[in-house]
Amino acid sequence: MTNRSDKQKRKKRRVNARMLKRLAIVVFCVFGVYIAVVVALANYQIKDTDTYKKSALTRQDYSSQTLYYRRGDILDRKGSFLATSKKIYNLVLEPKNIIESKKFKADDEHTYQDITIDAIDKYFDINKSELEDVLNENPNSFYYVAKTKLTYEDVCDYLDYAKSDEGKYLRGINLEENYEREYPNGSAGCHLIGYTSAGNVGNWGMEQQYNDTLNGTDGRRYRYMDESGAIVTEMKNATDGNTIVSTIDLNIQNIVDKQVKKFMSSVGAKNVSVLVMDPNNAEILAMSNSKSYDLNDPYNEEYLQMISSDAEIAVASSEAKLQALNEIWRNRAISDTYEPGSTFKPFTMCAALEEGKTYDGEEYYCGGKLHVGDWDIKCHNADGTITIKQAIAKSCNVTMMQINEKLGAETFTKYQSIFGFGQYTGVDLPGEASASSLIYNAENIGPTDLAINSFGQGFNCTMIQLATGFCSLINGGDYYQPHVVKEIRNSEGGTVETIDKKLMKKTVSKSTSKLIRSYLKEVVDSGTGTGCQIPGYEIGGKTGTAEKLPRNNGKYLLSFISFAPYANPEVMVYVTIDEIALSPQDQTSYAVHLARNILSDLLPYMGIEQVKVKDEDEQKVVNVNENGTAVSDTGDKASDYLLNTDDISDTTDNAVSENADPNQATTEANQAQVTEAQVTEAVATEAIQ
Repeated sequence: MTNRSDKQKRKKRRVNARMLKRLAIVVFCVFGVYIAVVVALANYQIKDTDTYKKSALTRQDYSSQTLYYRRGDILDRKGSFLATSKKIYNLVLEPKNIIESKKFKADDEHTYQDITIDAIDKYFDINKSELEDVLNENPNSFYYVAKTKLTYEDVCDYLDYAKSDEGKYLRGINLEENYEREYPNGSAGCHLIGYTSAGNVGNWGMEQQYNDTLNGTDGRRYRYMDESGAIVTEMKNATDGNTIVSTIDLNIQNIVDKQVKKFMSSVGAKNVSVLVMDPNNAEILAMSNSKSYDLNDPYNEEYLQMISSDAEIAVASSEAKLQALNEIWRNRAISDTYEPGSTFKPFTMCAALEEGKTYDGEEYYCGGKLHVGDWDIKCHNADGTITIKQAIAKSCNVTMMQINEKLGAETFTKYQSIFGFGQYTGVDLPGEASASSLIYNAENIGPTDLAINSFGQGFNCTMIQLATGFCSLINGGDYYQPHVVKEIRNSEGGTVETIDKKLMKKTVSKSTSKLIRSYLKEVVDSGTGTGCQIPGYEIGGKTGTAEKLPRNNGKYLLSFISFAPYANPEVMVYVTIDEIALSPQDQTSYAVHLARNILSDLLPYMGIEQVKVKDEDEQKVVNVNENGTAVSDTGDKASDYLLNTDDISDTTDNAVSENADPNQATTEANQAQVTEAQVTEAVATEAIQ
């Protein structure tokens, strides 16, 4: 027991001795390194003081200035400016340099400071007392912004003076270049273009969608003192943003805007929207909404008068006003959904033709109503036996319901998807709605819903959805992705990217497309769209009159979608009028006439060739509503709007009623999809197309 304890003690002593020896070595090494560092630092401080002072000054910023990039332009398809960045100047003073410039003489009577102060007073309207306050309050500053947003006209005289012999004595005056967004055309295409806010942030339209493309990167100018004490300037140049070339034609946009304003002043409505596209590539040529605003002044509260009374505006909070302005800025052609009404009938017809459920020349009988489920769904008129071509021209609901019954729920909803309803089109603009929750599928659509869907009731869509699908119906069946930008260029003008047409899918065959074009031409020749006739041009189109929810409130959305020339379409014009300022509101002729006025200016501008018209073939415009009522002259501004046409003599006295007031069943699918059993009898018998 004793021997074991002694062994442990001896072992502990050996371990402790070894550890102490190692610790001593480590301490000695650390202390040695420390002494060496202290000696080296002392040597540097004593021997190389001047060298290191100069080196420190070299690495110290003397002053720094931002060099702002130029945001890229937005051009129309022909090179006209839709948005541009105008150079502006900030007057930046260097108080310390101005103060010290007093030491130097320009001549016997004037110092550098005298000449500098006189120049600031003369060219920038800052008097000597104001400048003295600035210098006294900022004696050590090299950067004081005295004025902002000066134009070239404001500074050009100073720039000339600075280059003169006397200008070489100026000290501490800098003109910092910046850029301000400018929209040369005011409100033209405002919902397509959008605007910018502080910091080059795009809001709405192409400004928002292509914000990163249009923006560049700021540069920097550095001024510092070198080893000799001289001031050295170094620059990192700014990288300007890219320019985008849009598909928009400014002349077409102006034509559309002019006609929309004329309509609003003559007739009026809650809102009017117009969409013009090239059906052969889905390029958007123009887009207009009646609630327009000046892009140079987007926050002007006067715009609120379009949607609110003066009394409401006076008591509204800032947040409420901003929310209301958003309603002005939003692009209703892509963001708002609505029931399309009879403009959807060509889609139902094309689906049936593609599936062989009907054929050209097939006849149907319309007795004025059709019993579906538990409801009698009424039509405009008892047309009797008519062909499917006449059914489109006369806008017969009974025929469409019979055709859709043959198609069936699965096939009908399949074609709705093929045509793009309930889906995003992918248009390169912010704020597009899909309406996917406002459309039926094969599982939840009943017989009554299927019937009324055939003529565009009971589901919702957007203008861009219907227009893009319609372009495919008339161009041979090619569904292209709609777009508003066709090219991106760098700041030197070189092409960065070319955005070609993008074929997404085939919708119908060329033979079906050719057939539907002939049916739509009949609409204008002898049907509900005769008010769109223009001598020398063959035009096709389709009217639509959709009663808004809740039903029986007398509020309607009127529409007309048209194209020309009929055989080889080059342009599509789609018009919607929300709650026209007339009573009753179901007067589709006004939508037809607005489209006609646009086409009258548009077709000659586009160089679309006229066809020869024989004297006996010339027709007088018959302004007849889709519900069959003839338009009469009441002597007010609205009726004058229909009478005042440029190229063709009008009459309303002999307008022939081809259809009686339509009565269609409907559901409230554009609020929330409901089952067939929820459709009330009152709605089923009173809904109007």
